[in-house]
Amino acid sequence: MGAPPERPLAWPATVGVTRAYKLDADHCVRTVLNLMRKRYGIRMPHDITREMWDAWGRDTDLMRTLTDKISKYAAGANFHTPAYVERLSKADKDRIAHLLLPPLPHHFRERSVPMAEHRAAQRRRRKAKTDVLSE
Repeated sequence: MGAPPERPLAWPATVGVTRAYKLDADHCVRTVLNLMRKRYGIRMPHDITREMWDAWGRDTDLMRTLTDKISKYAAGANFHTPAYVERLSKADKDRIAHLLLPPLPHHFRERSVPMAEHRAAQRRRRKAKTDVLSE
């Protein structure tokens, strides 16, 4: 996980996904992994343990700044990748197992990421864009 390569990570199934979304998701995944690497000195993503996730999630100030990035990491690691991997043969699964992102622990976002605050702020920003100011 040294210096990031010039091109984005190869996402397994990208049919119907825009290039902008892939680049944004790639940035989010890299941000999460780089922060975990800096804090815990991990060398590879699969070195992340449940205890590391739990300790990292207790940093409420950091979690407040990472709601979107963690959400996109979870989408890739907990939803899209497993859906792709389940269609592979056992030999292919074994061949790529060391490359897979470690999923977020169950209920990590509910316990650690202040999604309600994030959603309320999103609603306020959307409302502010659509409100018509009158004299």
